[in-house]
Amino acid sequence: MSKTITSKVISQSSDDRYAKWELPNVSDASLQLPTAQEIDRIETVAYEEGLKSGYEEGFKKGLVESQQEVSQRCENLDTILKFLQRPLDDLDEKVTDQLFHLAMTVTGQLIRRELHTDPGQIVAVVREAMASLPIAERKVNIYLHPDDANIVRDTLSLHHDSESQPWRIMEDPLLSRGGCRLQAGQSYIDASVEKRLNRIIATLLGGERNSDLNVYEDTSLDNENRADDLIIEDDSRLSADTAPVIDNEQNDDE
Repeated sequence: MSKTITSKVISQSSDDRYAKWELPNVSDASLQLPTAQEIDRIETVAYEEGLKSGYEEGFKKGLVESQQEVSQRCENLDTILKFLQRPLDDLDEKVTDQLFHLAMTVTGQLIRRELHTDPGQIVAVVREAMASLPIAERKVNIYLHPDDANIVRDTLSLHHDSESQPWRIMEDPLLSRGGCRLQAGQSYIDASVEKRLNRIIATLLGGERNSDLNVYEDTSLDNENRADDLIIEDDSRLSADTAPVIDNEQNDDE
């Protein structure tokens, strides 16, 4: 059996099955490159779009971060305020008492200076207190500081006590200057400086608390030293708020 041998050489008679390849013409007369102005415009638009996109992204990110920071700071501030509020609540009563004592001290010093200028104001205090007594009471014991007692005697001409006089001056060195106590029958009037000051300050503080009515007497000097710490008051314009206190009880001094 014979084997057919195929030649790898292309014969001239078969060249019609093949075509010569040539490089294509890539030149295109209609293709135009962008001008310099167009390139600048493209770059400008791209830059602005990138800038706008970056700004919006940065703004959103910054806004979120700032909101988180503000929220955290508010929480910290709220914690601090709550921490500070607790001791302030505990100190409210103490601060009120301190202000009360300060007001009493300042008022007392002002009163001292006023009565030093016009000692005769004690007469107005006595007259106001006596006007508060019941009309039926005739015999009245007036307790005054010795210095005030002399002024009242000179003004009311009571240098000589007698049964015919409706008033009797009683010296009490423990009373502060500018105040008095009246006792007539079962009626007792406390027009001392301390009592009237308590009523004034209690009114200024918004009400008469039980502690306000006695705080001044509780913090004053002992009886043996009170005569050295004289408190005086100008009470010529005594009003309803500072009117003497009337107690319908029997006094042991009668």
